[in-house]
Amino acid sequence: MSRNRTVLFLLLLVLAGFLLRVGLSVAFQDLNAPPDPNLGLDHIQYAWIADNMRQGNGYRLPVDLDHANDRPTAFRPPGTPFLIFMLYQITGQERATVTGPSPAFAVVRLTFAFLGALTLLPLYFTVRTLSGQKAGRIAATLLCFWPAHAYYSMHFFSEVPWTFLLTLAMALGVALCRTPHWGLALLQGLLLGYASLIRPIAFFLPFFQAGLLLLFHPQRKRLFGLGLISCAVCFLCLVPWGLRNHGHFGKWVFFTTHGGTTFYGCHNEKIMANPEVKGRWLPPEQTPQYAYIAAGKDEIERDARAYEAASAYLEDHLYVLPELIGWKLIRTFHPNPGTPNRIFNHAVGWPWLFLAPFALAGLFRVLFRSGGAWIPLIAPVLMILFLTVVWYGDHRFRISIAPVWIALAVIGIWGTSQPKGN
Repeated sequence: MSRNRTVLFLLLLVLAGFLLRVGLSVAFQDLNAPPDPNLGLDHIQYAWIADNMRQGNGYRLPVDLDHANDRPTAFRPPGTPFLIFMLYQITGQERATVTGPSPAFAVVRLTFAFLGALTLLPLYFTVRTLSGQKAGRIAATLLCFWPAHAYYSMHFFSEVPWTFLLTLAMALGVALCRTPHWGLALLQGLLLGYASLIRPIAFFLPFFQAGLLLLFHPQRKRLFGLGLISCAVCFLCLVPWGLRNHGHFGKWVFFTTHGGTTFYGCHNEKIMANPEVKGRWLPPEQTPQYAYIAAGKDEIERDARAYEAASAYLEDHLYVLPELIGWKLIRTFHPNPGTPNRIFNHAVGWPWLFLAPFALAGLFRVLFRSGGAWIPLIAPVLMILFLTVVWYGDHRFRISIAPVWIALAVIGIWGTSQPKGN
């Protein structure tokens, strides 16, 4: 009876989370509406690429990013466009341009709403394993109605599938720490490999996890070996994309040709001179050396020029790094995202202000234990800190691992049912 009630509870919670996310899409976007250009280019370009693939034109952007529309691109990582393309294929939807409404967009939004709701299941199993069934239910319920997590289901942003994969990988990591088995490590590596093709920062997560296992887990030798399996499988998932790019560009590109412009966008003279953007990121056209970067013959050369410009700035301004890193951390963890959308700021800010102290308490509870079952929760936190310090600070980074913060907060409040050493 207890198991049946738990299954029913989780099914109803997933349904509630799905309906909530669909309701938000209907109320604020319209299911059939194209991606909103006011929210940035990334989700629009995902839809563009998917539409080109649907027409049989390959992985291309129908905009002049490469001085010609007939050349392949690696400007965006392939994970999200490929998912959207597969949804078009599976449902048989006709092409969906970003200039008008289409049923194809409704299919994507409904799928993203379902993935967002489904994320609460691996979170439940993670927290249940560590702190018991009641704590697991609390964590799943919080994520179901968490505004910042529900928000991204309205759009084509990469957060929804990425967060789902990351949370599922976290649950597998906790299972791996309790029951070491190569199959769990293999599956976790596959999940993180695809997550890396959605947002490349996920590539570092299995390496952080493996390092923590080696340092802190009681079965460090065995678990470290399994952790290396996850790392290897994660990398192997990137090889087909790297081969494709090598064939087109003559260079190994395992992630994206957007890394250099991103790195320069957060390390330049304008960033440090303007308090409003300090610690953040500037679009390429707003950076000081945009003309020099844009003059590159293709996206590979432009990316290299951007890295060159960022490196030159950092070499001459090492003294600003402590202040810059401080601002980056503020941008990521400050409750107010500072966007023009006041409703979004409140919806994201107040829940985080409530959650953060308990998440911090859970983090300390985890760090001062002798066991290693907590390591899969710490690795994503290190990943986000690494992303913030090396690149820039943004509330999206914090929101993207909302299930991790909720898990830590529930552990901070509820405690643990696990004895030390587990």
